[in-house]
Amino acid sequence: MKRTAVSILIVLCIALGVFLVYSLNISGQFSDAVHMGTPVSARYVSGAAVAADGMHSSEGIAEDPSIGVLILPYDYSAPVPESEPVDNAYFDRCVFIGDSRMLGLVKYNDIDPINYCSVGFSVASYDTAEFIRVGEETFNVRDALRENDDYDAVYISTGINELGWSRGRFAEKYRDMINDIKSTAGERPIYIQLIMPVTNGFEASKIMNPYGLKNSDVSLFNETLVDIAQECGVYYFDCSELFVLDDGSLDPKVSSDGAHLTLKAYGDQLEFYKTHVVNEEEYR
Repeated sequence: MKRTAVSILIVLCIALGVFLVYSLNISGQFSDAVHMGTPVSARYVSGAAVAADGMHSSEGIAEDPSIGVLILPYDYSAPVPESEPVDNAYFDRCVFIGDSRMLGLVKYNDIDPINYCSVGFSVASYDTAEFIRVGEETFNVRDALRENDDYDAVYISTGINELGWSRGRFAEKYRDMINDIKSTAGERPIYIQLIMPVTNGFEASKIMNPYGLKNSDVSLFNETLVDIAQECGVYYFDCSELFVLDDGSLDPKVSSDGAHLTLKAYGDQLEFYKTHVVNEEEYR
């Protein structure tokens, strides 16, 4: 008799367990019959994933219902990751904006971007210095971007000529430039190259460096650029890692004058550009 009672109790416990398993959803909460077996979809809304019932899931994660996988938004606080290389022709439809260092990248490589680079360029030159010839007219960079909007991406490399400025003024002018470019570029990607340092010899030379540029200021200004990239939602990368010594200064072996690169180093810099292009289809 006792065995029969125990057997009945065991069966009842098993049945109750099965009932509870089917009555709980994956979060451990009881679910009514309407939601049983209904897949939870997510959509991307204002930087957060929102489930079908309106509840927020992990911030910044979205589910693409067409393929059923979660897609993360791009993290603009991180540098552009390494990618499969593009060919040189990719840059034919890119605008290059920058100073003499950027000009060297264009001049000493087999690429033909839309070249808005100039010796001595700074962010203050963006909407003032008229050096771009279009037909019979001359434009500054700001107006040239409006005159010709047939391009796919924008690359910017400047900052060495601004190191004598206050960090606040640099941030204000650079942010204004980025926001203005975004207003005309729309969804087209914008890339910021962080400032490369100079050699220790250049830094110490009063003849080569009469304005007293310091690599310590390069680091501070680059922190500002990273903040601006995250704030404005634009990409950034730092190709200095190819050319610096352990102390963070530019290796004199890769520099022609302590501030600019050698021909070979410009080729290495281009290879870095080619292998750091964001595939925007991978992000939301």
